[in-house]
Amino acid sequence: MKPSLIKYVFILSLILANYLQLFAQETQTWNIVVDKALATDEAIHVAIDDLKEIGKTFNIEFVKTTDLKTKFANSIIVGSPKRNGLTKSLLDKNTLPLKGLNCEQGYEIITKKIDEKNLMVVSGGSILGEAYSLFWILDRLKVNGKIPEINTIREPELKIRFSGGGTKALMRQALRNGATWVWGSHSVNQLIPWDAEPERTENKKNRAEINELIKYAHSLHLKYIVYEDEFSYHPTLLEEFGATLNPEDPKFWEAVQTKYRRLFKAMPEIDGVRHRTGESTRVGGNFKSFDMMHAGDSNWSLAKRYRTWIQKIHEVVVGEFDKIYYQRTWVTSSHEQHSMPEVYKEIFTEDVPVKNLYMSPYMSTTDRYFHQPYNPTFNQTPHNMIVLLSPLNYHGKNNCGILPTFPGTYYQGGLKTYLSVENSNCKGADFGSIQNEGWDTWTLTAYTVYRLTWEPNMDVKEIAYDFAAMYFGKESAEEIAELLLLTPKIYKYGMYIAPAAHGQFASLTHLRLTTFPVKGLPNLDSGRKHIEFLYDIYLRCRPWIEETYLYLDHGLELANKARDIANGAASKITDTMKKDQLINNAEMTYRLVAANNLYVKAMISYFQYRETKSLTDKNQLANYSKELSSAMEAFSKVPGFVYRLDGMKQLQVNIADALNNVEKANAILTNAPNDAGIDKLIDDQQDKYKEVLEKYKDEAVKLVYWQGRVDGRDLFKVKGKEIEIEHLRYDNIQETSEEFFTTLPDKEYTVVVKNIQSRSFGPFVLEQPSAENNYTVTLYLSDYPKHGYSWWKFELYYIPRSPKELGLEVPWGKQEAV
Repeated sequence: MKPSLIKYVFILSLILANYLQLFAQETQTWNIVVDKALATDEAIHVAIDDLKEIGKTFNIEFVKTTDLKTKFANSIIVGSPKRNGLTKSLLDKNTLPLKGLNCEQGYEIITKKIDEKNLMVVSGGSILGEAYSLFWILDRLKVNGKIPEINTIREPELKIRFSGGGTKALMRQALRNGATWVWGSHSVNQLIPWDAEPERTENKKNRAEINELIKYAHSLHLKYIVYEDEFSYHPTLLEEFGATLNPEDPKFWEAVQTKYRRLFKAMPEIDGVRHRTGESTRVGGNFKSFDMMHAGDSNWSLAKRYRTWIQKIHEVVVGEFDKIYYQRTWVTSSHEQHSMPEVYKEIFTEDVPVKNLYMSPYMSTTDRYFHQPYNPTFNQTPHNMIVLLSPLNYHGKNNCGILPTFPGTYYQGGLKTYLSVENSNCKGADFGSIQNEGWDTWTLTAYTVYRLTWEPNMDVKEIAYDFAAMYFGKESAEEIAELLLLTPKIYKYGMYIAPAAHGQFASLTHLRLTTFPVKGLPNLDSGRKHIEFLYDIYLRCRPWIEETYLYLDHGLELANKARDIANGAASKITDTMKKDQLINNAEMTYRLVAANNLYVKAMISYFQYRETKSLTDKNQLANYSKELSSAMEAFSKVPGFVYRLDGMKQLQVNIADALNNVEKANAILTNAPNDAGIDKLIDDQQDKYKEVLEKYKDEAVKLVYWQGRVDGRDLFKVKGKEIEIEHLRYDNIQETSEEFFTTLPDKEYTVVVKNIQSRSFGPFVLEQPSAENNYTVTLYLSDYPKHGYSWWKFELYYIPRSPKELGLEVPWGKQEAV
């Protein structure tokens, strides 16, 4: 036989042997023994169902039985001696050395070999504790690929763990993540029996839906909390009491308290309410909002307003109905109750009750986490607090293609800070809900919170390792855990501009999620507002330019290191899709950080050249601009790219002007309109449109009526009978509706806006239909700088004449979206 043939036969025999070994491998069976009463519990049912489903992945079959005499080689006996006769029997025979628990949510797991059988006994402080114990077995199975020997007593350090639960699926996920409370999908305003239509009918339906969810939450031993932004109201409420929007009006407080009496009388099943108050109150439909903390014709201080609000709500929610009152202290400033302990203590005096009251600030002092100190309002008063833990990913949306941000080191530092105080008032954590588990920041955040709320002093690398093992397998988990531990450093140093971050309310200003925003309206101000924004950043960096670059380059080096780790770990991952995902995420992260690095350097170089006008600085600027263009292109070519680079693009426009003629570029910016000038420019243009619409009303054709709630900046485009909304900044438009009356022709006609309701300067036409834009009209909607959503309503008409014929050529040029 030829050597090559011998080699071929040998390889085939190895492959055949592996296949035979695989098929010969028997399914491992584990018997889950529960008492008949425990077998009907929904939380236990969900946990066992999860074990059954995940077990299939690892060739393990779980069989639930209530027959305490059934004998299998492997058995999990579920229930304390009070809830499982077999557990009691083993305890009575001194076979089971249970040590006992101090917490109802805790559990004890003991693994023993008895009569050559693998027995695992789980005994909880309650049924919920036993459900948690099964989820811990599931966790160990997902990490190890098998059921290991487990001998542990676990009791959570933080007894309140609050997560989303707007659907049954979300509640089950919250239970898996160790939650004790969940919040729902409908707000208070959507549940109260208002004396108005359509709210009366709609809310009746909502209450029926929510009642089913509450029943399900209770079957999982979870408390169900409803939320509301306050103060918000239906106009009929104030009319009923003859109340004014003034905290000094006693009738105002009668209306507020009546709102919550009606809620709990209509739905006594609700376990509590969750509030957020302040200028960012968001409402929809026919509801109105009032900033009780700042607005109204009143001389009351913030402390008196806030304290009175808490007291009045507490009197009803806790005093009359014995429910939970959860108050978020968030506000969009750095000098009020969320961030300043002096202000917080002025509000929460001994006159504010403690029973069933929970205050909840973010872990950071203000916004964006990185380069922010831990919130100093904890442990200032006896009032219980729940720390709000958001994902540390303001540098990207979930599943935007970059590596997930590991929050373990940051969270652990905060929790240990708060819990180190004797009789700490930090009683729990609030964390976001996840629909589906995956390799993403939201799942990683929920898992990290799950682990740290039980064991805040554990080694956080263990969390990173376990998360990596569950998704990619143990073979690559060590390397990927190292990568995950790098991610907060990559983003902190590679994306944040350190000198510009310190002391700011929002420590990341030049990037919002996946958008590098443009400030102002470059179509109108030639980029003046954006350059002024960047100049403020430059001035903060100017004394520390070398250090600014040092931090940015450090972040870039770590991103490159993470990329190398990902490429190495990928060779140990058998799932091709997951392998490609890891490599692509690391590449996307590196390209994001590289583009940001050069954005900042080009920005600083731009201002240096404008200051010195030297040839050396001009050449340096030209080099940085060229490198930035290459970095932007490389970033945009990574598969799955979703970022908007508007701010970078606008800087490049202004750099090109400066390189061409710096004196002229400076003059253009100096002479460009400021905010007041832009307002006048738009006002003048809108006045012309009104005049034209009136003059040509007999020719004007009504095209469409549109309404929606706007909270930012958007481009509103109409082509034919289709509307496209291109979101630019802040939150997406909501609750939209439209009615078309005809089709916009493919002709260079003039479109005119009839504004019915809006804030700011209202909608205006940015670009008229033309052959160049495929006969699409573009409007600009901007609710900035107002807080929260507002209703916008307008009509569009077209006049079968060109803008030039009507004298309506827009006084600004076509540029990139702003």
